[in-house]
Amino acid sequence: MKKAEPKTNDRYVIIMAGGKGERFWPLSREQTPKQLLALLGNRSFLQQAVDRVLPLVPTKNILIITNDAQAPAVRKQLPKLPKENVIAEPVGRDTCAAVTLGAALVGARSTTGVMAVLPADHVIPEEKKFQQVLVDAFDLAGRGQAIITIGIKPTEPATGYGYIRVGESLPPPQGVKGYKTVFHRAEQFVEKPHFDRALEYLNSGQYRWNAGMFIWSFVTITEGLQKHQPEMYEACQRWFKVAANPAKLNRNIPKSKRSPLITR
Repeated sequence: MKKAEPKTNDRYVIIMAGGKGERFWPLSREQTPKQLLALLGNRSFLQQAVDRVLPLVPTKNILIITNDAQAPAVRKQLPKLPKENVIAEPVGRDTCAAVTLGAALVGARSTTGVMAVLPADHVIPEEKKFQQVLVDAFDLAGRGQAIITIGIKPTEPATGYGYIRVGESLPPPQGVKGYKTVFHRAEQFVEKPHFDRALEYLNSGQYRWNAGMFIWSFVTITEGLQKHQPEMYEACQRWFKVAANPAKLNRNIPKSKRSPLITR
């Protein structure tokens, strides 16, 4: 009997590609930041990020959130993506605003959608292992109110990364035999500790680097915004209503970094 193909139409990937890549200056500039450079191989970091998820989700379900200055280069590097899947913010804001916009875009396409929010500039040597983690995370996030983040086992006491304290391992949901990925409870997030504390985290074996990768359903993230970020939730609702019309969406995104997210 032929093995059933996994249902991927409700799975989405949002790639954050609006950073300036200042750490790589002078190689990276505002219009050609780190994620658009081909520093390892002949594909840029952004192209590699898309290549990694293509086996997991349909091309039409990959969304790139960037900014006005970088959008033309992003579209040029990713010609197979639908033009409307590259969304350019008029100004850069924090990650929460970009996540909120991404949630609205996914929700407008499918209110039962599950999304992975990924950076555009990671180096991931073990692609097959990473893909398996994403597959398992998609499944878990689609079964209930789970917010999943991916941690990286630290190899040095780095002070430029955030850390996650790892709690107990979690059993698979009822009705699931088990995942190839081991999921743990996230007990604490620590933002960029000083060297001695980072060394302590490394030696304890109980911490992971925060990769800035998240997987959740549209329902879960919007309920979280409603509870903890009501202003963002209201913005998400407004963007959700016009997300299918790029022109209307653009008019509803504030043009100033200091503008309130809620436009009238």
